[in-house]
Amino acid sequence: MRPKGKAPKSGGVPRRSIPALLAGLVAVVGVGFAPAAHAAGAGGPAPVMLVLDGSGSMQAKAGAGTKMDAAKSAVHQLVGELPDSARLGLEVYGTRTGSSDAEKTAGCQDVSVVHAVGPLDRAGIGNAVDAVQPRGYTPIGQSLRQAADALPQEGPRSIVLVSDGEDTCAPPDPCEVAKELKQRGVDLTVHAVGLGVDDRTRAQLTCIAESTGGTYTDTDTGSLGGVLSQVTTAALRNYQVSGTPVTGSADPGSAPVVRAGQYQDVLGPQETKYYAVDVPAGWSLYASATIAFQRAAESASTQNYETALLGPGGIDCHISDSGLTTHANDGEAIATGVAFHDGDPDAACHGAGRYVLRVTRDGGEDYAHGAALPIELIIGLEPPAGGQQEASETVTYQDPPGADQPVLGSGSFTTATELAASGHYSDVIQHGETLFFKVRLQWGQGLAYRLRYEPLGAGGPGSAQVSTTLFNPARQTVDHEQSGYADQPTTLPEDGALATPAIAYGNRDSSDDSISTAPIPGWYSFSVKLGEAGSSNVTGSPVRLHVDLSLSGAAQSPPPYVGATPAQANGDGIFVAAGGPAVETPGAQPSAGVAAVSSSVAWWWVGGAVVLVLLLGAGGLLWLRRARG
Repeated sequence: MRPKGKAPKSGGVPRRSIPALLAGLVAVVGVGFAPAAHAAGAGGPAPVMLVLDGSGSMQAKAGAGTKMDAAKSAVHQLVGELPDSARLGLEVYGTRTGSSDAEKTAGCQDVSVVHAVGPLDRAGIGNAVDAVQPRGYTPIGQSLRQAADALPQEGPRSIVLVSDGEDTCAPPDPCEVAKELKQRGVDLTVHAVGLGVDDRTRAQLTCIAESTGGTYTDTDTGSLGGVLSQVTTAALRNYQVSGTPVTGSADPGSAPVVRAGQYQDVLGPQETKYYAVDVPAGWSLYASATIAFQRAAESASTQNYETALLGPGGIDCHISDSGLTTHANDGEAIATGVAFHDGDPDAACHGAGRYVLRVTRDGGEDYAHGAALPIELIIGLEPPAGGQQEASETVTYQDPPGADQPVLGSGSFTTATELAASGHYSDVIQHGETLFFKVRLQWGQGLAYRLRYEPLGAGGPGSAQVSTTLFNPARQTVDHEQSGYADQPTTLPEDGALATPAIAYGNRDSSDDSISTAPIPGWYSFSVKLGEAGSSNVTGSPVRLHVDLSLSGAAQSPPPYVGATPAQANGDGIFVAAGGPAVETPGAQPSAGVAAVSSSVAWWWVGGAVVLVLLLGAGGLLWLRRARG
């Protein structure tokens, strides 16, 4: 159960509660994390190349038709179910030669992109797959290379491979090709689907998937349509890192100065980087760093991650937030963040000046061969409000009327799927997957939600953990809940709901973390996780996810901000500085008034939802939220 009640203050910031054990939260979609330099808020589904086996074995009878008939039907089902925003291409192999020994040389080069990756073209892909005639060899290794070349060369992207047999053309060995592709970067993932395969083929396809942080799924012709839709939908939901590029310094004195906005950098194992922010007198600073761990085939790895705040002159503000994962190779996005309110009498730091954010990753190089990983930084600056501001109470869940509305959850914070009103929503979630949703709250409004997990299919190889975390616009944790799941209908939480208070400026002064973390309007997001099925790398059956959302409260006028722009006051402009995010060369310390960040600076929130969980069986994420005293 999540912690309740009041928590004592320490170091001028409420001490974060420590949610209990959380199991391995693995991104079954094989999350790809490329630090593409696109603006915060950009993104959308990751591009996917579907690679279809067109070899002679696909002529085999299966049910009322052939394996290829089932594959064509599955592709038509897929394009009919994907969202309009999907970007999909189609590649086939084994369709232009026969399978005789004399044709092997040509057959092992027989790979064709029959529909380029682009905006979803249902008719075009349908016509292309209908024209496929299975005939020849199975050059899986060559097909992976060509599929990778046909995808965009930057940003998260995926290959979904469907095959009924092992490669018949090696070299190149397809598993070695998969490893070769992964060495190009951390943002390409291969998911493999085995269509009635034997043990040898299953081992090869599993190796291909695991080498890139992807998943392997067994199926037969009768279930291929559903499986292909589920796996491809998961592939669309890769984690997408976004923000203005910045390079943190190795020491606080030379830290780049950033304005309110969202930024991206990379952080290596056992590395610390610094970023400076000029804070005017009386203002509040919100800052967070999110690190994107990718799935990797190596053994479990322990990784520590911390965000801390230093005041003018390098003073330790005793404000920090940290996370620890004992299975980084399972994949996870961890947000850690801090909030500083100038004028808090209990704070160790006071006054205007140049504050420095310190971000540290302390982990072994066994994780992903010691690769540097993308991080997202969010910086927010809020002007003070005059008068006496009171805290509000947590809102109550009210079950909304109506039937489920289908939605497609996103795979990252930046691209979180908007839920615009109270209601019941549904999606399908895979074992190991993490989905993100968001809700816009104005002053005086609050939200409450609960989740229901409903098994689909025959079940998987063991139990799993389910969890959800509610974040404020700065990615600080407002609430958290977790439970076990064993292929039975499960409600999270078992009773009640996760909820915010009504948004009020005075909430920041509450000693209750679930109140103090909701002092600002904007996008409140929540993650939904379904852990891996037991300790097996073979995923269990997909699960129907129901999100029951209750919004309450009428929008109210903003507090009496001092010197705020209208956009800052109503929440629409608080996530970006005037002129947009910018990185400035370190210079002389600002004056007491901090002219460099006057009221022209709006703010970008950040946060630090944090993270997680003590070992649970196959390995979990130790959620460790704290403010150091």
